[in-house]
Amino acid sequence: MPDEAQPVAAPQPDKPAAASATPAKQQPAEKPKPPAPQPGTGPASAEANGPAPA
Repeated sequence: MPDEAQPVAAPQPDKPAAASATPAKQQPAEKPKPPAPQPGTGPASAEANGPAPA
């Protein structure tokens, strides 16, 4: 019985490990996305918004 409890507890720790590995992969994918909004909110937006309000 105790032997069965150990194998069952093993899969559980593996699941959280996989979950933490998934967000890690999403982070690199999100990095390329922020750069896009940055230029829009950075000097690029000031130049684009400059002629618009003027």
